[in-house]
Amino acid sequence: CYPRSGQASAIRNALLRKAEKLGIEIHNGIGIRKIIRENNRFSFDTKSGSFFSTCCILATGGMASPKSGSDGSGYIYAKSFGHTVKKPLPALTALMAEANWLKETTGVRADATVKLISGIPAFQVSRYAAVALDRKQCVTATLDFVPEYTEEQLRDFLKQQLDVASAEESWKMLLSGIVNEKIASMLCAQKHLGERKIASIPKAKNRQLLREFADLLKQVKFPITGVRGFQFAQVTCGGIPVTELTKQMESERVEGLYFAGEIVDVDGMCGGYNLQWAWSGGAVAGTA
Repeated sequence: CYPRSGQASAIRNALLRKAEKLGIEIHNGIGIRKIIRENNRFSFDTKSGSFFSTCCILATGGMASPKSGSDGSGYIYAKSFGHTVKKPLPALTALMAEANWLKETTGVRADATVKLISGIPAFQVSRYAAVALDRKQCVTATLDFVPEYTEEQLRDFLKQQLDVASAEESWKMLLSGIVNEKIASMLCAQKHLGERKIASIPKAKNRQLLREFADLLKQVKFPITGVRGFQFAQVTCGGIPVTELTKQMESERVEGLYFAGEIVDVDGMCGGYNLQWAWSGGAVAGTA
């Protein structure tokens, strides 16, 4: 979602020209040390001297992708003005799990649903996993590799495939018609089948395997042990509560202090929602 370096340079130059026409001064790399409000104005103590303003918008980002400059300093400024900060945690990041078969299926993409069992809603799993793990809760992920089928429908489908399976066909070959070959191999490995032919397995055992594979395809469970850190996260979960802001994004506690973007405790799922929040919040705060 980020512009390429050439595009970024062109956008930056266009913004600088627009700012110049509007009489806006831009100061980069000044190293803000402290922001205080006194005599109805804000004072910015920086390495490059002092700056003053009647209004201040904190749009420092959260803590995700710190190489971009989101180092959490905005929370320090917000706290100095009496705001609370909901603990920042990584969101839209990778989940870490204990499951040997995950290495076997590295790089595989599959149509599936993911449920997170942690005592809180199973939605946008990485941010909820981060919150649950921070609360010392046990978290389990469940993968459903065939969400378009109920378990009963899947059993019926597998039975049909089993009835017409050739003498040379294995369970791995049969399952590969439903899921990626690596996933099929992983499922067969759990049952210690390897490339064993279906015809060499007793009928009663095949019927049992049918039920077990239907269950596995619908519910592959494994414990979540953690989430990857802020350096891998796209978004920060946590920040300044929206209850401490007006609809104009102004602080309820300090007149003239505004917030925009990821520093506020708002995070959405992947798909441009977080970028839109930053743009819209910035427009509202800037207009106000």
